[in-house]
Amino acid sequence: MGKRAFWTAWILGLSSAALALLAWFLGLPDWEALAVVPVGTAAVGYGVRAGALVSAAVLVFGFLREAENPADLTVLALALAMSTAAGHATREILRARVRRERRMRKSLDVFLRALDRVVEKERRAEVLAALPENLAEAVDANVSVWVPSGGGFVAVAARGLTGLDRIGPEGVIGRAFRAEAPVYVEDVTRAPEFIPPPDGEQRAELALPLFCRGTPVAVLDLGRRTPFHPLEVETLKHFAEAVSHHLTLLAENFENRLTSRLTQGVASADDLEQAAAKAVGLLLEAFDLPGGGLWVWRRGRFRPLVIRDPEGPAWGEGLAPGQGPLWRVYLERRPLFFDDLAGAEGIRLQRARALALHPVRGQRRGRVILALRDERPREWTGEERRVLAVVARALDLALAQFEYKDRLETLLGLEQALPEMDEAAFYQRLLEAAVDQVPGAEAGSLLVRGEGGFGYRAAVGYPLEELARIRYAPEDMAQWCGGGWADGRPRLLTRKEVPLEEVSHRTAPAEIIDRAGRIREMQQNLCVPVRYRGEVLAVLNLDAFADPEAFDAESVEVAHAFAVQVAAMLHEAGYRRFLETAALTDPLTGLANRRAFDRLFAAELARARREGRPLSLVVLDLTRFKEVNDRFGHPAGDRALVRVARAMEGAKRASDLLFRWGGDEFALILPGTDRAGARNAAERYARAIQSVCLEGVCLGVNMGVASCPEDADDGETLLRLADDRMYRAKAQGVPLVA
Repeated sequence: MGKRAFWTAWILGLSSAALALLAWFLGLPDWEALAVVPVGTAAVGYGVRAGALVSAAVLVFGFLREAENPADLTVLALALAMSTAAGHATREILRARVRRERRMRKSLDVFLRALDRVVEKERRAEVLAALPENLAEAVDANVSVWVPSGGGFVAVAARGLTGLDRIGPEGVIGRAFRAEAPVYVEDVTRAPEFIPPPDGEQRAELALPLFCRGTPVAVLDLGRRTPFHPLEVETLKHFAEAVSHHLTLLAENFENRLTSRLTQGVASADDLEQAAAKAVGLLLEAFDLPGGGLWVWRRGRFRPLVIRDPEGPAWGEGLAPGQGPLWRVYLERRPLFFDDLAGAEGIRLQRARALALHPVRGQRRGRVILALRDERPREWTGEERRVLAVVARALDLALAQFEYKDRLETLLGLEQALPEMDEAAFYQRLLEAAVDQVPGAEAGSLLVRGEGGFGYRAAVGYPLEELARIRYAPEDMAQWCGGGWADGRPRLLTRKEVPLEEVSHRTAPAEIIDRAGRIREMQQNLCVPVRYRGEVLAVLNLDAFADPEAFDAESVEVAHAFAVQVAAMLHEAGYRRFLETAALTDPLTGLANRRAFDRLFAAELARARREGRPLSLVVLDLTRFKEVNDRFGHPAGDRALVRVARAMEGAKRASDLLFRWGGDEFALILPGTDRAGARNAAERYARAIQSVCLEGVCLGVNMGVASCPEDADDGETLLRLADDRMYRAKAQGVPLVA
């Protein structure tokens, strides 16, 4: 049985029973009471005319049978008239219900077709733009879609509504968005917050918020002159719920696809820069943006890790700390979104009106920041912000893997380069790698253990020449490193908690460490003892000047791991230094030997020619040394040579280089010294040597001097000239020939 037939039979049955009861109540005879039923049935089934005809037939029959009782006929006529009226009313109620069901079924079919067309769209903007056009067939109303912007709302699509594209936060639309619930006003002209359309009259308005993941993102607004039927309102509410569900699915699919593509793209990269470039490219494509990049806090500045922008980076090659939106994101480690930079105080970026900044890496600080820009103002929606947060977490994990890989490759490169590098270059490269890889480091220094204690061997951000004048005893270095000295644990000092200069002045001369060590500028220091088999070989200092909280737990962990991994390399470098020193040192006097002279003379001569500076060479031979050997024996001769070496070191300037060639022959290399200066230096050394006496025998010296470029500019000629002049001095019996 169909739905219509069921309701017809049900209503006819009730009507018949009601009419029979009416006839009985009026006191009609049985046949007359029963006659009322077909009259009502005819009126219900075929209308008032059919009921009237049947009533007339019943009255004629009653007149023929009950003519002598006119009162009964009157009552019968009244009953028939009431039955006809009741049947007609029942028929109209039934027909109205059927028409309404037909209309609602048609409307529902139109809504379903509209929904089918809407859910075919794969982007939120396309869905919102398609709503008015597809709903126009289902409702006779003005249809528009509004999204929040600048404290109010802008229309992204409309049908039947012109001349109004932006409204304030008040009105029915604003109420629905704030309440996150549908708002229906039957007569909006009576609502004080009503915003009238400029092109026509509108009395009823229905505002339906559209959601994405439970957050309102837009408002579907319908308005017309006549009120909406309650069933229309309910149907439109369900329609809005279906659209919201589709928006949520689109957002989830977009997020999943973007995260998957991001993970796959980054995983296929070969290095950190390539991974970052792929990530930024995918984001620009997904959000349809013209430019963006990743900025990293390194050595006290924001530097572009990768820029994907046809017109170059908006901020140039580096940004100083202390101001601007990047610094805020770094300090607060939370994203910043600017819908329109024209209203943002203190921010002036070329080619950028809308800006999104999101931290990617860093525990306490946002040391890697994702920047996305648009050339036009745009509303960064809550859903876009959510997607960026998810993407930032995925990008964080991916970049962390590449940073770890980069650290391993850096250490491997250092280990492979160690045999081919001189000691100073190795220490410098080692320190620069530490400053670049430990998060938060802006500068640093490396102190290496030697015979005189710990001395500065490399520096980043400091003048090494001045720091190299400082020597620390092991106990002083242990005091600076604190509790980590015994087991190699990093120690962190922060100016907020400890005056760094007070700690530093306990172990270092204040006048040097304040100026060269910038200790009063320093905000935080991370100190790591580098231990190998129970012995501290070196101390790594990493410093921050712009931020008193630059170093976090990750910084400490990376610095500790770095120190552990380079300990063996430092041990090997120290062993190589020991072997090299032994090979280049005269074992008796401790002076450099002839092999060291050959190496350094060539290097110093090349530097002198390159820099246009003078260079002098002095060769000398002791006199009366043979007498000491012959009279007192070779042990006495050895003591005499040692005393000569000490005397020469006492007369030595900081730049002078001393050598023992062998036997009683010595040499001097005097960088930056012309012939006149070399003569003065040689006389000073001669006086020092002549003061050496053993068992009453005082030694003397014969010297020859040659200078570059006055005498020659090649090493072989200078050596020959100096040697010839020394023999001339010996022949003439004078200490010096220059």
